[in-house]
Amino acid sequence: MKKALKLTAVALACIALIIALLSVATAVRSRSLRNNFDIPGEKFELENGDRIHFLNTGSGDCMLIESGGRFAMVDSADDSNAHPPKKSTTGAYEDFVIAYIKKVAADGEGRVRLDWILGTHAHSDHISCFDEIILDPDITIGRAYLREYRDEIVNKTERETWDNLEVYTIVVEALKEREVERVSALPSEPWQWGNFTVQFFNTEYNFIPEMDENANSVVTKLTKNGLSALLTGDLNNLVPNNEKRLAKEIGGVDLLKVAHHGYPFSSTWSFLKATGPDISIVTNENTALSLSPFMVQKVYPNVWFRLVWAAKSPHFYTGDHNGVIATFTDDGEIFLTGNIHG
Repeated sequence: MKKALKLTAVALACIALIIALLSVATAVRSRSLRNNFDIPGEKFELENGDRIHFLNTGSGDCMLIESGGRFAMVDSADDSNAHPPKKSTTGAYEDFVIAYIKKVAADGEGRVRLDWILGTHAHSDHISCFDEIILDPDITIGRAYLREYRDEIVNKTERETWDNLEVYTIVVEALKEREVERVSALPSEPWQWGNFTVQFFNTEYNFIPEMDENANSVVTKLTKNGLSALLTGDLNNLVPNNEKRLAKEIGGVDLLKVAHHGYPFSSTWSFLKATGPDISIVTNENTALSLSPFMVQKVYPNVWFRLVWAAKSPHFYTGDHNGVIATFTDDGEIFLTGNIHG
């Protein structure tokens, strides 16, 4: 018994040493970006910027996109409504998200226009707040990209314990109530919006019985002056070679929103090598150094390891930095701003 405990202690010490060495490597890699991170607030206040606001919504996704005074949104995080048979939520963010949208995007009369919104897939931590946003009288939405959800082919666990269908239906009904155009057949060709070129990937639904809805997550690529950002939603590789296939279509990117909050089955070695981001943003907290690989709603060590050694990318966490803004400058740089919620 004592021998087993000693071996366990040695193994844990070795793991801790390896992780410490990896953290040093990450810090060295991040040093070149230090001057671009936590930059003064006036950068955030610039008018007519081209930037992506990664809100701090726990382990949910919510991104406000800004270009030349125009605004759009990808995902909306979770809200306070637990729809049976759902057991829990990742947090209640509807008031927080709407307040942030109005702070950043409202005109002199307090009105907001979102040219378009995208719900990447039918999970509550991505689309639950959309109905409150859509129904807010001060917010107008031009169009909504929301693909049809097929509950009958999703795996049994999701059908029985998650609220995919309920949340999806509520969002659709809100769009109808406000007479917002809904686009369910997503375009796969690039299109221009503001100063960004926008392109959606993984637009065709995977009709595979008992599949995970994450595999159907729409991926968005935003490009300006040769710089690109990839918003992956919860893309995973449970559909064999799903990430590998998409990586060939996507090509290299400068900024990556790490898939599925840093959870397993996403961000494979081949995907990170193929996309090769210079910066990675994780919509979660960093607990890789806690040696707790089975903690829920935290980035997993295997993904953390691949970000360091496959992508060789400095990565920042919305939870640790209280939200992050990535600003695309006209002279070909990406500036990061933290603590965006003040």
